[in-house]
Amino acid sequence: MFRLFVTNTHSMLNNKPLADRLRPTTLDEVVGQQHILGKNRILRNIIESGNIPNMIFYGLSGTGKTTVANIAAKSSNKALYRLNATNASVSDIKNIVRESDGLFGQNGILLYLDEIKNNSNLCLNTPKTEKSP
Repeated sequence: MFRLFVTNTHSMLNNKPLADRLRPTTLDEVVGQQHILGKNRILRNIIESGNIPNMIFYGLSGTGKTTVANIAAKSSNKALYRLNATNASVSDIKNIVRESDGLFGQNGILLYLDEIKNNSNLCLNTPKTEKSP
Protein backbone atom coordinates (compact mmCIF):
# COMPACT_ATOMS: atom_id res chain seq x y z
CA MET A 1 0.00 0.00 0.00
CA PHE A 2 1.28 3.50 -0.88
CA ARG A 3 1.77 5.73 2.14
CA LEU A 4 1.21 9.39 1.40
CA PHE A 5 2.74 10.62 4.64
CA VAL A 6 5.79 8.82 5.93
CA THR A 7 6.42 9.33 9.61
CA ASN A 8 10.03 9.77 10.55
CA THR A 9 10.50 9.46 14.30
CA HIS A 10 13.80 11.37 14.19
CA SER A 11 12.25 14.40 12.48
CA MET A 12 9.27 14.34 14.83
CA LEU A 13 11.59 14.51 17.82
CA ASN A 14 13.62 17.32 16.29
CA ASN A 15 11.17 20.20 16.56
CA LYS A 16 13.77 22.88 15.98
CA PRO A 17 12.95 25.39 13.26
CA LEU A 18 14.48 24.68 9.87
CA ALA A 19 16.77 27.71 10.14
CA ASP A 20 18.22 26.32 13.39
CA ARG A 21 18.74 22.87 11.88
CA LEU A 22 20.57 24.29 8.86
CA ARG A 23 22.49 26.99 10.70
CA PRO A 24 26.31 26.79 10.46
CA THR A 25 27.97 25.50 13.61
CA THR A 26 31.55 26.64 12.93
CA LEU A 27 33.08 29.84 11.60
CA ASP A 28 34.36 27.93 8.58
CA GLU A 29 30.75 27.07 7.62
CA VAL A 30 29.59 30.71 7.72
CA VAL A 31 29.10 32.18 4.25
CA GLY A 32 29.92 35.87 3.94
CA GLN A 33 31.26 38.36 6.48
CA GLN A 34 34.81 37.34 5.57
CA HIS A 35 36.05 40.86 6.30
CA ILE A 36 35.51 40.12 10.02
CA LEU A 37 35.25 36.31 10.15
CA GLY A 38 37.99 35.29 7.70
CA LYS A 39 41.29 33.76 8.80
CA ASN A 40 43.24 36.16 11.05
CA ARG A 41 40.40 38.70 11.07
CA ILE A 42 39.38 40.48 14.28
CA LEU A 43 36.05 38.84 15.15
CA ARG A 44 37.29 35.37 14.28
CA ASN A 45 40.36 35.88 16.50
CA ILE A 46 38.19 37.06 19.39
CA ILE A 47 35.81 34.11 19.10
CA GLU A 48 38.60 31.57 18.73
CA SER A 49 40.34 32.98 21.81
CA GLY A 50 37.29 32.12 23.92
CA ASN A 51 37.61 35.47 25.69
CA ILE A 52 34.41 37.13 24.47
CA PRO A 53 34.01 40.83 25.38
CA ASN A 54 30.79 42.82 25.30
CA MET A 55 29.71 43.17 21.69
CA ILE A 56 26.75 44.47 19.75
CA PHE A 57 25.88 42.78 16.47
CA TYR A 58 23.82 45.03 14.27
CA GLY A 59 22.65 44.32 10.77
CA LEU A 60 19.90 43.24 8.46
CA SER A 61 18.07 39.94 8.84
CA GLY A 62 19.99 36.99 7.50
CA THR A 63 23.47 38.45 7.90
CA GLY A 64 24.55 35.90 10.50
CA LYS A 65 24.18 37.68 13.85
CA THR A 66 22.43 34.78 15.60
CA THR A 67 24.70 32.22 13.97
CA VAL A 68 27.88 33.99 15.06
CA ALA A 69 26.50 34.44 18.60
CA ASN A 70 25.77 30.70 18.80
CA ILE A 71 29.27 29.85 17.57
CA ALA A 72 30.84 32.32 20.02
CA ALA A 73 28.93 30.77 22.93
CA LYS A 74 29.96 27.26 21.93
CA SER A 75 33.62 28.18 21.51
CA SER A 76 33.79 30.05 24.82
CA ASN A 77 31.87 27.46 26.86
CA LYS A 78 29.64 30.23 28.15
CA ALA A 79 25.92 29.95 28.60
CA LEU A 80 23.98 31.70 25.86
CA TYR A 81 20.74 33.36 26.87
CA ARG A 82 18.48 34.45 24.05
CA LEU A 83 15.79 37.04 24.56
CA ASN A 84 13.63 38.89 22.10
CA ALA A 85 13.21 42.56 22.95
CA THR A 86 9.68 42.62 21.56
CA ASN A 87 8.50 40.60 24.56
CA ALA A 88 11.39 40.74 27.06
CA SER A 89 11.55 43.04 30.04
CA VAL A 90 14.26 44.50 32.23
CA SER A 91 13.30 41.97 34.92
CA ASP A 92 14.05 39.13 32.45
CA ILE A 93 17.58 40.47 32.03
CA LYS A 94 18.00 40.96 35.79
CA ASN A 95 16.87 37.36 36.39
CA ILE A 96 19.44 36.03 33.94
CA VAL A 97 22.21 38.04 35.60
CA ARG A 98 21.10 36.92 39.07
CA GLU A 99 20.87 33.22 38.08
CA SER A 100 24.27 33.25 36.41
CA ASP A 101 26.42 34.58 39.27
CA GLY A 102 26.35 38.04 37.75
CA LEU A 103 27.91 39.41 34.64
CA PHE A 104 31.40 38.90 36.03
CA GLY A 105 30.92 35.37 37.37
CA GLN A 106 33.54 32.70 36.87
CA ASN A 107 32.24 31.53 33.49
CA GLY A 108 30.44 34.67 32.39
CA ILE A 109 27.42 34.68 30.11
CA LEU A 110 26.49 35.67 26.61
CA LEU A 111 23.20 37.51 26.31
CA TYR A 112 21.74 37.67 22.82
CA LEU A 113 19.01 40.29 22.79
CA ASP A 114 17.29 40.18 19.42
CA GLU A 115 15.12 42.95 17.95
CA ILE A 116 16.32 45.52 20.48
CA LYS A 117 15.69 48.30 17.96
CA ASN A 118 11.97 47.49 18.13
CA ASN A 119 11.49 48.03 21.86
CA SER A 120 12.34 51.00 24.00
CA ASN A 121 10.97 49.38 27.19
CA LEU A 122 14.41 47.96 27.90
CA CYS A 123 15.99 51.37 28.46
CA LEU A 124 17.21 51.41 32.03
CA ASN A 125 16.15 54.82 33.33
CA THR A 126 18.36 56.64 30.89
CA PRO A 127 18.06 60.41 31.23
CA LYS A 128 16.62 62.33 28.34
CA THR A 129 19.20 64.47 26.61
CA GLU A 130 16.88 66.30 24.27
CA LYS A 131 14.01 68.56 25.15
CA SER A 132 10.61 67.99 23.61
CA PRO A 133 9.21 70.89 21.57
